[in-house]
This record gives sequence, C-alpha cells and structure tokens, in this order.
Amino acid sequence: MANVITNGISHTYGGREILEPIFYAPQVEGINPFAEYQILDNVKTSANVYIPSKLQKVLRADTGCGFSAAGSVALNDRTVTPKKVKLQVEMCESEFDSTIFAELRKSGVSRNDLTGTVLEEIIRNMVVNSMREDIPKLAWNGKDADADAFYGILDGFFEVILASTASLAHIETMSTHETAEVLDSDGALTALRNIYANQGAELESIPDSQKRFYVSPSVYNNLLTSLENTGASAGIERVMRGEQMGLTFRGIELVKEYTWTGALADTSNPQDGVVSPNAIVLTIPQNLVIASDVTNPESEVMFWYEKKDEKYYLSAKFMLGTQIVHPELIAFGY
Repeated sequence: MANVITNGISHTYGGREILEPIFYAPQVEGINPFAEYQILDNVKTSANVYIPSKLQKVLRADTGCGFSAAGSVALNDRTVTPKKVKLQVEMCESEFDSTIFAELRKSGVSRNDLTGTVLEEIIRNMVVNSMREDIPKLAWNGKDADADAFYGILDGFFEVILASTASLAHIETMSTHETAEVLDSDGALTALRNIYANQGAELESIPDSQKRFYVSPSVYNNLLTSLENTGASAGIERVMRGEQMGLTFRGIELVKEYTWTGALADTSNPQDGVVSPNAIVLTIPQNLVIASDVTNPESEVMFWYEKKDEKYYLSAKFMLGTQIVHPELIAFGY
C-alpha cells in the first residue's frame, strides 16, 4: 500500500522555511447523511423497516345493536442491509527526507513515529475531510452491482429510488429542461413547478415546511438566475444575500447536495448518464434512511504508530446502507 502523502515538493530544502499555514486543497463537503436523514444505528447485519398501509373508510351507518368490524391494513416491510466499509491508509516518514518536514521529525529510534508532528496533523485533517466527501457521495451514487472499487460498495439512494420508479409520486424528465446536460433559461423553475404540481395526493398532504427539495447546485443557481431576471426586489435581495437567506420554492426549502456535481460528472460513477447532473428529489428527510452500526463514522478513525513496521497507520471500519420508506413520498427529477 502506498503512502497517503507523496512528496511532490518542487524545491530542495535549503534552510528556514515558513511551514504554516498549510493550504489544503479544496474538498467538497457534502450534506452529512447522519445529520440530515433518518438514522438506524446499531445495525450490524440488516434491519427491517415496517410499513403499515393506511387505515381508511372505517365508518359505517349505525343501524342498531350489534358489532360488525370493518377496515383492515396490510403490514409490509423493507429491508436495509448495510455493507462493510473500511478506510486504511499508511505513511512512512522517509517520503519527506531533505524537506522541512524532516527537520521536524523525532530523533533516534523514534524518528519514524509521526505522532505529535505536523505531518500527523496534515494526515488526520485530510482523512476526515475525505470522509466528509466520500460518505454522502457513496450514500447517493453507489451501486452494489458495479465493479468500481468505490461506487460498487453499496446501493445508494439513487439506485434504490430508481428500483422503485413504478411507485414514485412523480418522475420529471430533466432532459426536457436542459440542453447537453446544461439547464435551459428558467429550466429549474419549470422543473420545480412541474414536480410541485404533480407530487401526488400523499406527498401533497404533508405540510410544505416538512418537505425538502434536494437539488444539484446547478438547479439552485439556475433558480437564482430566474429570480434575478424577474427584477422583483425580493428576488434580487435573495440573489444579493445568497446563502444568508437560502431558497425556498412554494414554501419548501431547497437543499444543495454539493457532492452531486462532481459525482454525476465522474465517468466511473454508475449513475453517470442515468441521473441528470441537474437532479431534483422532493421528499421528507425521514423518508431517506441511513443504516449503520455507528452514529458518526469520523469518530471511528484509529491512529497509531507501529514500531515493527516503522509506519504510521490510520484505519476505520463501519457499516453503511441506504433505503427509502415510502416511494409514494418521493418525486424524482432525473
């Protein structure tokens, strides 16, 4: 296994250098599924989500004495089977011989031990930041049957939703609102209108304040442009103040899924070419289920120095799976 950090320094260390601050490459931090959606924790193998159907039309005319039962419901279930996920990286300090980092390492027999050094801080920060991007990206874009080492770990929300298209509240074909996968002028506005108007009785019966439009950033930005073009003071104010105000559509909050942009442009992603890069999901957060044996994977990362190998290691293991509860409470623009 290769070092988690490789030496790409373009100059030879020749004396005093400024070591801090260290400028990390920008990392896309997605919406944390463990904070946004419904969590089933302590799931080590699989779990069943039990779903009773609606009980309705139980009222009957009272014709006198006697008892005549009326009404029944079917109790169904959905199974969520999380998959084993692991993180393993290593680092040998000799990668940075003849650099400023070598000057800061320990001495003698402890020279290879990175604990307490700047390199350890860099590695820890990079690993945690990577997890914050990888977990939401996998939770949405994974496909268990795919051969890719990353995306093939498990079925993500897109795959689970696509398997239930016959039962969804509404399907919006995003290609009618875009050209070469770029949204047309007012494309997001038109798509959101169609989804809202066709969301179905079950989803419409839920208060708009409880629902969310999970959208690609391109959808959010296209809608901002539409608001700006109206010339209305309220729309311009939202554009000028940006994230401070956030966007709602007919009372429903728009949540930008930042990782969708890069993931849906990744040719290794099995959803590339299937799900539009301008995707929209209308549902309630509780309808999207994350199953795991932990509540915060970031806290499961172990750090240690192995004297025998003379290397610094990082490792994490947890279970991760996705499921939807009610397909009829999902409107999907893809």
